[in-house]
Amino acid sequence: MASSFSDPIGFRVYSGYGRRLNKVDPELDQLEKTHAIYWINGIVIGSDLVFYLNKAKSCGLGLKYQIMHSQGSSMMDIHSNMGRLEDKVNISYLGPVFSQRFTLNEGQNVLMYNIGMGWLFYDWRGEINKAKGNMSGQTIGATLDINYSRMIKKKLAVGVDLSLTTGALSSYDTFDGVKRITVQLENNKKEGLTHMGLSLQLLYKF
Repeated sequence: MASSFSDPIGFRVYSGYGRRLNKVDPELDQLEKTHAIYWINGIVIGSDLVFYLNKAKSCGLGLKYQIMHSQGSSMMDIHSNMGRLEDKVNISYLGPVFSQRFTLNEGQNVLMYNIGMGWLFYDWRGEINKAKGNMSGQTIGATLDINYSRMIKKKLAVGVDLSLTTGALSSYDTFDGVKRITVQLENNKKEGLTHMGLSLQLLYKF
């Protein structure tokens, strides 16, 4: 029979669908709004390592890393000429988390939540008619995971995870292949990085 969730260390990996929740700029033209679908939807991949410290092994501290990746390619109106825009966007989170887990069904199932605050990193790389550019920045972000797992082997469980990551850039660095500049954004023009994820997960207990 599979063991219960009583081990002091938990390592989790997960992957699934990700979606950015910030609104599309209404000033974009229709082609740009259509292209925005590519960077709104993507995949999330993440992992965390948690050490459960109390006697019941239900509360712990750990470290989490997660990345949301999206990319797309579209024909765009560039200076009254049609050209192809190809871009890739990565939003990653790194930081500590507090974790609490609740065991069910005599320890065979577990409901868990993780909450934390750390760093959000933004990286955009694009190419317009073979002219390359990139934007990057970082800010403070927050994360929340709620997940449910079931033991399938002595040390291994499978489950589902719902995650929310929030944050917004107030500035970013941009490079057009010639020079790099820092752009400051007004409060109503901040680059929203908030996104959610729905994933399948594997949990290994030490």
